[in-house]
Amino acid sequence: MKEKNFKVEVITPTIMGGADSKEIDSMRIRLSEIKSMMRYAFRTVAGKYINHNNDMKKLLEVEGKIFGDTSCKSDFKMLVENTENLKINWIKLLPHKSSFSKQAILPNQTFDLTLISNSYPIEFYESLLNLAFLFGVGNRRNRLNGNLQINYNLSIAEDIKRISDVCKDLFKTNQEIKTDEPLYPTFTFRKDDQKNYLVYSMPLKKDFVEKNLNFENILKSLYEKVIHEIEKKGEFSKILGSSNPRQASFVNFSIQKTKENFYKLYLIAFYYKNRNFDYSTWKGAVDKIKEQAEETFKGS
Repeated sequence: MKEKNFKVEVITPTIMGGADSKEIDSMRIRLSEIKSMMRYAFRTVAGKYINHNNDMKKLLEVEGKIFGDTSCKSDFKMLVENTENLKINWIKLLPHKSSFSKQAILPNQTFDLTLISNSYPIEFYESLLNLAFLFGVGNRRNRLNGNLQINYNLSIAEDIKRISDVCKDLFKTNQEIKTDEPLYPTFTFRKDDQKNYLVYSMPLKKDFVEKNLNFENILKSLYEKVIHEIEKKGEFSKILGSSNPRQASFVNFSIQKTKENFYKLYLIAFYYKNRNFDYSTWKGAVDKIKEQAEETFKGS
């Protein structure tokens, strides 16, 4: 049994309980939601080692060894402490709709998390946490909410390698499988060696960081200068999701911190099988979103 303690910082407003959370849920740290995003993070890497046409059952079997299933318990557990005094307040979820708001755990606060592993390296679970917190936890995670942090020397490549090392053992293979039609978000390559994903980061302009992160200004700029501008281009609009019909966004915006206390905006996008657009449309849209984001946010 291996154990490690972390100080977790709330980087952006965090709303636990999902989209339909009750007020009481948004005021506390829910380990079930963190664990759910760790599973999501695991799948993004494990997807490199399965055939997406016929190996999904194998993926679920392997997941069960880590996260538990009907036949066995989870290999790890987590405990949180010092959450009782976390400050909350109302935040706008859409800057152009003042009535669309929710209570959230506010940034610039910390709580303690203990991670306990039975079988696999503690670094493996630490990397799952790093990716989970980068993707975001809770409601509106694709739109800058729910970013937490335990590691201020974040290296996505190193985290993917740590998770990959365990995946190779679990799937009993060293070979990554290329796919043109992944069934869900994964760090996979296509048969022509292009990526089914984009991970891009940029330092935030000083305009968005005064003494602390000016989250409201960042969110407003994200919608006005990036999202709404992209939505005006019809062929690109579905990339960012929709409410009618319901479709998740294929692009995630998040914020993390460096050890020097600088803030970085991350743009993470995945291509996977869908009815609305093909790979070339996705790539064109993501390149345009990246261009708009750089123009709006990129500092020196």
